[in-house]
Amino acid sequence: MNITEAQIAAKRRELKADRAALTAEIDDMVATKSYHKNDALTARAKELDALDDALDLQEAGAKAFANHPLSGMGAADQLHGGGTVVDPISAKSGRYSNPMVIEHKALETVFNAAKDRQTATVKAFSTVSGLLPAQLDSQVLGKIHESRLLDRLPTELISLPSKEVIVHSSTTGAPGPVAEGALKPEVVLNTTNLTLTAVKLAAHVGISYETLSDFPAFLGYAEIELTRQLQDVENTELLSGSGTDKHMTGFLNTSGILTHDASTDTGTGVTVIDSLIKGIAQLRVGPALADANLLVLHPNTWSAIQRLKDTTGRFLFISANSDPSNQQANSILGVPVLTTTSIAAGAGLMLDTQKFGNVLIREGITIQTGQTTDDFTRNISRFVLEERLVLAVERPAAVLSITNLPTA
Repeated sequence: MNITEAQIAAKRRELKADRAALTAEIDDMVATKSYHKNDALTARAKELDALDDALDLQEAGAKAFANHPLSGMGAADQLHGGGTVVDPISAKSGRYSNPMVIEHKALETVFNAAKDRQTATVKAFSTVSGLLPAQLDSQVLGKIHESRLLDRLPTELISLPSKEVIVHSSTTGAPGPVAEGALKPEVVLNTTNLTLTAVKLAAHVGISYETLSDFPAFLGYAEIELTRQLQDVENTELLSGSGTDKHMTGFLNTSGILTHDASTDTGTGVTVIDSLIKGIAQLRVGPALADANLLVLHPNTWSAIQRLKDTTGRFLFISANSDPSNQQANSILGVPVLTTTSIAAGAGLMLDTQKFGNVLIREGITIQTGQTTDDFTRNISRFVLEERLVLAVERPAAVLSITNLPTA
């Protein structure tokens, strides 16, 4: 008579309880070092393995009988009556390939390892690491931008789009000594007007509703990145804006600034340092009597200057002990240096930030949001960043452009 699946399940529960008891006895043997019990426990484990194998065959037979097309779920017994024979191995499921019980050989291996104070692995580990998605950083890895030139310049807030300045452009006549009762010399102050109109720098970015919902941090990054890009344009405009086609007039294109060509400084022992010293003096004796307090250079030009050495091979701008950490950072001849790729290699801008004038700001950087054309139907939110400002060089003689400096 065939054994039923219910009977097999009951026997498996009994077998599971016996295995649990055996495992407890083995643990106790290891803990108490009662190794004399090893042979008896090993024999018991083999008995349980045999019972387990027998149950496997009985279970496979029961399933084959139940699934046989002539059995009618138990109506006919073809398994032991000479009918179709089903290979029990084909009926095996997950309990055979990855059983929930520890086999006798595994227990024996662990026991022997514990007895010999060794480490043993009796079952391969499971992992899903190859299936897991990469961890998403909560922030966006952003671009790197140059320092802001405007942070080094004086500013003035204005309430209208433009500002007019009366400029004393020249003087006719001059004071002088006179005799008693003689006619005094006349001095005429010649003036002109200078009108400065704020220039708008702006950009906009559209971000989908899905991105704002699924990755909110991207909005913050987009705002910061757009601000930095606006800052890059601001640097370029302040330094070399052309003054045409809505561009402001930058320092290097302002009429009346002083100039110095470093390639004309030649002779034995003459270096770029001579050119910088001459530039400082040229500002000081010029009409603005300016004192240089900012030098803007390309990083390659600044590197070439820092690498200058004396006749013994020592760096000129590093102390005698040749320790680079003692170098005065970002300063030369007492003048602070700002490096930026917004200025061309080989060019330099030297100025007196207290006398040249200032930067007029009509509107600082602001952000606005809205939608245009078909943004609404496409689920796109648009963000606009803009500012209005203009460079006001009121004393051009407080600015010096140096050309033909080292480029590498």
